[in-house]
Amino acid sequence: MARSDAAYSILQLGDDCITHVALTPVGQRFRVEALDTEDLGSPLTSAALARFVETRGVRRDAIYSIIPRHETTARIVTLPARDDREIASMIALTASEYSPAAPESQFFSHARLSDLPSGDSRVLVAAIPRETLERHLALLAGAGLEPRDVYLSTICLHAALAQSPGDHTERSAFAHAGARSLEVLVTDNGLPRFTRGVAHATPLTLDTAESREFLAYETRDALAACRRECEDGLGADQVYTSGDIARAEDIAAFLGELLEKSCAPVLDIGSMIENPADLAGRLPLAALGAACMAAGRAPVSLSLLPASVTRDRALRGVQRRALRLAGAAGIVLVVLAAWFAQAWIQRALLVRELRQQYESQAPEAGDIAVKLERLQVIARQVEGEATFLELLSAVAQAAPPSDFTITRVDYNRDQGLDIWGRARSKDLVLGEFLGSLRALGEGGMALLARAHSQYETAIQERNEAVLSYHVTIPVPQEGTRNAAPR
Repeated sequence: MARSDAAYSILQLGDDCITHVALTPVGQRFRVEALDTEDLGSPLTSAALARFVETRGVRRDAIYSIIPRHETTARIVTLPARDDREIASMIALTASEYSPAAPESQFFSHARLSDLPSGDSRVLVAAIPRETLERHLALLAGAGLEPRDVYLSTICLHAALAQSPGDHTERSAFAHAGARSLEVLVTDNGLPRFTRGVAHATPLTLDTAESREFLAYETRDALAACRRECEDGLGADQVYTSGDIARAEDIAAFLGELLEKSCAPVLDIGSMIENPADLAGRLPLAALGAACMAAGRAPVSLSLLPASVTRDRALRGVQRRALRLAGAAGIVLVVLAAWFAQAWIQRALLVRELRQQYESQAPEAGDIAVKLERLQVIARQVEGEATFLELLSAVAQAAPPSDFTITRVDYNRDQGLDIWGRARSKDLVLGEFLGSLRALGEGGMALLARAHSQYETAIQERNEAVLSYHVTIPVPQEGTRNAAPR
């Protein structure tokens, strides 16, 4: 299937499997371009990931990856600030309260969920071991991939659920059964209130009693923990289900029986994609939510991509552009040098040809003198007409070495050369610069002898008094070639 260049490629990397979903935004919906899952049968490596993305044409897409909730520590807390920078500073100062690990070994990120009437903010704080995050990024880099962003699965699930139709105001729980993990998200008034992720050692399936017991026990424990952590002491009476291991209806049926709660399949997301008939049941909910976040449609945003990585990429981009510009400038200089050399050679050949024609003739003495005089006139015209590069070189040679700048140069073959710039004093313009130009004109480039000042105006630049000047070197018009400059 040909894929749009605007596709978002969402990658979910397991210990021994890869899930890839490519979605293209179409209005307020998405078109599923690709849905691939590969069980490797061995630990995932960068080489295996590189083969996967190469065979599926993923490299040209915008890459986003998802880190599962159970690899992080996440808490929803209330902080006395509403500015994101202040919130980040508070989290850094109290980092030990959010994760039992040493703060320097963790990467922290946060999302401001809501502003409270008291002036405080309800904030979701996520912490992930730096080793885990660096391993994830290294795995992608080893396959030649640079993700635009790295998302937390909890926020992805919430983004997908927030886009689905239905009433999101009541407190509800969402239980998502992944291939080897369970994630429980409780929302209140449409915003995250509690989250938990639990990993399982072996692949989950509804066909074994051990997997079913794990899903039921961990869901029940998560709901009890939510009730304890909420200030009002209330839990969620309605549970919605989704999963990568079975149909949402089947998960809801067995959880409802074991939990003795109202359980139903997750709210319909078929309206969010263009081709729901064959893909809605198999589309990972977190991948759909990641596409919503990439498209800027998520009510809550949280990134696990360190700012240092973003800065390094920006620096590399600047360096690449600088190298391209330097290469282009080098090509231009080579072309200009070749053009100048060709012009010089052609001029020399023309003079030599004229001399040869003259020497090959043996006219009378009077004719010889006339022809020689004409030849000298032509030679002076050929050798004396200054090119733009010669004029520019002379201007650069005449410019004072300090307290003097040239900001603009205009050249017209029929009118001459105009120069604008800044100088520290009037003497630098009228004395040193014009004097040097006229001296060069007397030395052979006659046009420079006509250099004169149009104006010198005192201005303020960076709180310093400087002189703005305009110098012109006019080309003499017919009938005025012997006239003195103004």
